[in-house]
Formats: sequence, C-alpha cells, structure tokens
Amino acid sequence: MARAKGKKLDILKTCTICGADKAKACLGCGTTAYCSTDCQRIDWRDRGHRKVCKKIQAAEAARAEAPTPPPSPPRDVFYGPAPRSHADEIRARIAAEHEAARVRREANPEREPLSARFGSRCPICREEWDVNVSNKVFRTEKARKSTSARPDTGFKLNVWKRSMLERYAKFQDDLLDAAKRGDEPALMAGVKNLEGRQGKRMTARSKGVVGTWRARWSLEGTVPDDAAAVTVFARDGSEAEDPELRDPVLDVGAPLRCDCGGPTGTATPDGPATLAFAGLAALPFPAALRCTYLDERVFILRDAEDAVIVLERSA
Repeated sequence: MARAKGKKLDILKTCTICGADKAKACLGCGTTAYCSTDCQRIDWRDRGHRKVCKKIQAAEAARAEAPTPPPSPPRDVFYGPAPRSHADEIRARIAAEHEAARVRREANPEREPLSARFGSRCPICREEWDVNVSNKVFRTEKARKSTSARPDTGFKLNVWKRSMLERYAKFQDDLLDAAKRGDEPALMAGVKNLEGRQGKRMTARSKGVVGTWRARWSLEGTVPDDAAAVTVFARDGSEAEDPELRDPVLDVGAPLRCDCGGPTGTATPDGPATLAFAGLAALPFPAALRCTYLDERVFILRDAEDAVIVLERSA
C-alpha cells in the first residue's frame, strides 16, 4: 500500500480543489491532493470524498488479499506436417462453376452475331453495301472539314454507321420476338427503348410511312400472321416513295390511298406525329393514332389511351 501511495504522490502535483502547486496527496486513497486543510475540508464534507475514500481503500485491500492465480500450463507442441490448405477445394469449386457455365451455354446458345447474319447487307433495310467503298456516311461539320486531311475518315464513319444499324436491328429483333411470344413486359421495355431513341423527327409526315405494314401487337395482344396487312401508297400510286426525297415529304391534311384487304381507304397525317385512317373496315387497330417511332422496319403507334400498336414492314 505504501508503495502505491508513493507513486501517486509523484503524480499528484496540484490541489484537487483550487489547482495550487505543492499539494499533498490523501493518505487514505492517494487519488486526490490538497494544498491546505480548507481545501481538504471542502472535498471531504461538501463533495463527499469521505465515502469515496473508504470505498477505494476497501477495494485496494481486497485486491491485495486476493490469491495469485497459478500460472497457465505450457501449451503442447505438435510436431507434424503443416496444416492442409484449401487450394484443392477452391480448384474443385472453380472447375464446377466452369462446368455449370458450359452446360448453360449449350442449353441456351447465343444468337448469331448480326454481322454474320447479314453479311454485307444493311441490317435495317437489307441493302447491299460495303463499309470499305460506300459513300453513304454520316458526316458531321467537324468530319467534313477534316476529310481532306484524313483519308480514312469515310471508312471509320461507315464502320460506325454499320455498328449503330446493327444495334438498332438487335433492338427491333428483341421487340418483334417479344410480340411473337406474347411477352408484354419485354415488349413494353423494347417499345420504351426505341421510343427513347426517337427515330424519325416528323413521324407521321415521313416518307417511311409509305409501304406495306403487318400488325404484330395490337390492343388484344399478339396479332396472328394471317391478319390483313395495311398498305399505304405514295402520292403517285406506288408502294414506295422516292428514296432521294428528304423527310418530311407528306403534307398535313393531304390523304394518301390506303388498302387493308377490302375497300380502299385513306391515311392522313393530321400533324407531325398523328396519323388518321379512314374507310378501312378490316383495320386491326384504332383509326386515329399517335406515331411514336418509325424506322425502315418497325412502326410504333399509340392510341388515345396510350395503348401500344407495333407494325412490321413486309418484305
């Protein structure tokens, strides 16, 4: 006990009450120090150090009287081979995962790449073209200025165009496959994807409306293959507009002759994105529609209640 108090006397250098230097430690517990009897009286009477001091002394006495625990026995030393690692288990698990992946690939083979399916044809319009020699390129203002200085610009732009067309062809394939399967969630996701990419600017007035279209998805769901096709004729009576004409080419309010396997009707652009059909009894969808996406292959329309109609251009 005396040794412990001696250590505390070295640590306590200031009075616990007023902070004065050269204070003396409490002889009972050694945890407080006082510079005078007045400070000691304040701590003992007013701040309750009398009870605290007794508790500290009792705890110190109990700790001193407690028996010393025996030392722990020495640990047994095991001499033998090193513990086995988990490398074999990890290798077996990786091999099992690879085998499971191979089985899944064989059960669900990947679709053939678009470039292999279409070869040198455009995946949208099926036109024969070669990225190495075709002059149909998308040229920005910057590309037009730098073409003379970079002779390979046309080739790079054609490669970019081909990759973009293949992307759009995949989106359209997925949409038509979902319509054929009757998978409405997948079809709505495909419709939203294509509508977000805009397609034609003035959909209802575009020359792309002209042609023969077959409904693949209507208000009742999947449309059977034997349903009547809708043919929109050009102003000169042909089934295709002049490809050299620039969009838009259809006038608002000017009706175009339209056929749906019965009496001839009309298709009239009521605005940049609104198309109205009239005189067609066998029409497999409403007469007034809002055009939300149009491309060389897929035509997406919505009725007044925002229901989706998907048309595919007939070959």
